[in-house]
Amino acid sequence: MDLAAVAPPPPATALPAIEPIPREELDGLMRTFVRSYEEGNLRRLLSVFAKDAHTNDRQNREGIAADYQELFDLTEKRQFIVEDLDWRQVDEGRAKGEGEFEVKVLLKGETSITTVKGQVEIDVEKRGRDLLITGFYHTYE
Repeated sequence: MDLAAVAPPPPATALPAIEPIPREELDGLMRTFVRSYEEGNLRRLLSVFAKDAHTNDRQNREGIAADYQELFDLTEKRQFIVEDLDWRQVDEGRAKGEGEFEVKVLLKGETSITTVKGQVEIDVEKRGRDLLITGFYHTYE
């Protein structure tokens, strides 16, 4: 008789618990993003993006820089409002936020404000001590 054939399987090993990214860090990252966007501070804005970050139409931080530089050059004032941003842990050191956004901009030389609303999806990753945006995607209403 083959004892291995009737032996019970070894006990399953528990997967280690995922260490969540603290909500305070996620909120701090978003505050830096929003403040930098509204102030038109490109250097600080780019500091929250990973070098290999993606957006709807860009594949790295240099492309993202070009998009935001163009926006800042064309606008006098900007406001970025994020609502109902729901964060969930993806795995160790990674989270995804999904919510609604509203952007208001005043183009240079214009007197009326343009408003755009939609949904936003933000991927973040802890890299060393830094929490960085690795994906920033939006759809418009």
